[in-house]
Amino acid sequence: MLSKIDKKYKKLLFLPPLLVGVVVLVLAVSNKKQPTLREASETARPVRVLPVQPLDFVPKSLGYGYAEPKKQLASVAEVAGRITYRNPDLLRGRILPAGTLLVEIDPTDYILEVERSEADLISIEAQISEIDTTIANLQESLKIERDLQKLSEKEVERKRKLLKRGAGSQAALDTAETNLLSQRQKIQDLENENRLLPAQRAVLEATKRQNETRLAQAEEDLSRTRIILPFDARIASVAVEEGEYVPVGQQLLEADGIDVSEITAQFALSHFASLMAGERSMEGFDPGRAGEILREFGIEARVRAVNMEGAPVWEARLDRINDAIDSGTRTLGIIVAVDEPYRKAIVGKRPPLVKNLFVEVELRGKAKPGRIVIPYSALHRSENGTDIVYVADGDNRLRHREVKLGTSQGDVAVVLDGLQAGEALVLTDLIPAIEGMLLEPMVDQAAAEKLRQAASGEGEVK
Repeated sequence: MLSKIDKKYKKLLFLPPLLVGVVVLVLAVSNKKQPTLREASETARPVRVLPVQPLDFVPKSLGYGYAEPKKQLASVAEVAGRITYRNPDLLRGRILPAGTLLVEIDPTDYILEVERSEADLISIEAQISEIDTTIANLQESLKIERDLQKLSEKEVERKRKLLKRGAGSQAALDTAETNLLSQRQKIQDLENENRLLPAQRAVLEATKRQNETRLAQAEEDLSRTRIILPFDARIASVAVEEGEYVPVGQQLLEADGIDVSEITAQFALSHFASLMAGERSMEGFDPGRAGEILREFGIEARVRAVNMEGAPVWEARLDRINDAIDSGTRTLGIIVAVDEPYRKAIVGKRPPLVKNLFVEVELRGKAKPGRIVIPYSALHRSENGTDIVYVADGDNRLRHREVKLGTSQGDVAVVLDGLQAGEALVLTDLIPAIEGMLLEPMVDQAAAEKLRQAASGEGEVK
């Protein structure tokens, strides 16, 4: 019985510690100090900003092409013969001055042809001179014979009068009339001969012209035996050797002029239009004066080597516009010219503008003052798809500003409306960009200088 009671009390032994724990917990909670309530504070977000200010904006555009000499000589044999002379300096890559004798074909046959044609011409001219003398003599003879005819007519008339008076004879009259008829026959013969001579002279004149043509051709063929460089040039290829026989039409050599190099570069129509926008009307545009008109717009050109150490630059001039728009790329071809590309070379700085060099052509328009220019990276898209920028207002609060864009080139864009000078343009890409959020603006001087350079045309166009 006692053992059962002991077991019952043992089960209740856990209650005192439990009650003590509850009491301690209640006392601890009741004596705990209430937490101090603090008013929540707003944290400003650090951002880079750019003070908006009007800048001089220089529109420009880039195109690419290959340098080619404006003058090219592809000399072929215009007469057949053996090469009797080849200039020892006629070597690929050698630069030679205008007037240099490059190749000579054996002129012997052509000299003989010239002499033969000259002799034939002299002979014909002598025959013409003889006919002219004959015509002159005939005129004199006709004059004399006509005078004699008049005398014969008077003699016949005198004989008739004598016969009527019985002082003369019929035989004397017949003799006088016979002499008159004979005189008339002489005059008739001379006149017939005189009428034939002009026709003979005309035939000789035609023959003379033929001989003159043959002589001119012979002289031309003789001149073609000497291949003379017509302009300062760099030899591109040589296809003949001294002693070799060349037929008509065989290629002899190729040479490239060194006075002017040309580059045909393709430009996007939108970029090209921005260079001239707002300058003046294109009414009455004369395609033949395209280069001159583009220069009147103030468009300048320069050529820069691509993938070449130091990126050498050549000043260029606008020459003309290509005859058509490229149907595949919808680009416009502009031909620019670089004068004296060899003579203006600078050792170690600017090499000659050699043929087939791949180059970049930069066109620059007139500077447009007072433009609002911003980095392209500062542009964002609103939920409805419009262009917006972020600005920090006077209270350093974020504002979304819808803008209207004009020309864009490279890393910058021109803002036509929506942004005013003096405002603080936010450059930092905020995520999320909550309208009205507090900002801590920090002016980015490096970005401001980079923007100024890009606007003035010193930056790259992409």
